[in-house]
Amino acid sequence: MKVLTVFTLLVSFLVSQDFFYNNGKKVFLNPTQTIHRAVDKENRYFRTQDNHTINITKQIILKLQVDTSIQEILDQYNLVLIKSYKNDIYLVEVSDVIHTLDIANKLYEDKRTIYAQPNFKIKANMR
Repeated sequence: MKVLTVFTLLVSFLVSQDFFYNNGKKVFLNPTQTIHRAVDKENRYFRTQDNHTINITKQIILKLQVDTSIQEILDQYNLVLIKSYKNDIYLVEVSDVIHTLDIANKLYEDKRTIYAQPNFKIKANMR
């Protein structure tokens, strides 16, 4: 019984690991403590595998296939349109930052989109 419990926990960890798509490949993320505020409901902080800290907001950047309705996407994924750019590129927002990665990944996998990824905030290092 203990072996089954450990195996179940291990599988659930591996399946639920946070990631985003970058150029068709999964980039896995490790949650990190919020260093800027004790409680931060607008941002989530992660470290990439190469140890860069990234800040995920509620925003997602996406590009749609030609003839895909942005309203259809907004309705299906419960998104709010923040800004439209030319060439079917949009900045949208999820209701809660906890859903940003999941929805961005679902959008990426949706055949109606060309790409989708969170609108990251990355701290620039000054030389």
